[in-house]
Amino acid sequence: ASKIKWASVKSPDRSFEKVYRSYGNDVSRLVDVVRQQIIFRTVRDLRECLDTIASDPEATILRHKNRLSLDHDAVQSAG
Repeated sequence: ASKIKWASVKSPDRSFEKVYRSYGNDVSRLVDVVRQQIIFRTVRDLRECLDTIASDPEATILRHKNRLSLDHDAVQSAG
């Protein structure tokens, strides 16, 4: 079954480090201060969840990171 992994808030020290080292002091790029994870057993389960979120008129997906893609560049997105 899928599960939610609750994360803590990113520490101020780590946030400052990421803004300085990865984002050229552009604090507007720091968007993962609080993030959660939903862990799926199958890609199908993942796809069903994404489809459900995307079809919800009250939800807006502002950005996504597809780490499964062969084109994913971790350097470009700092992770």
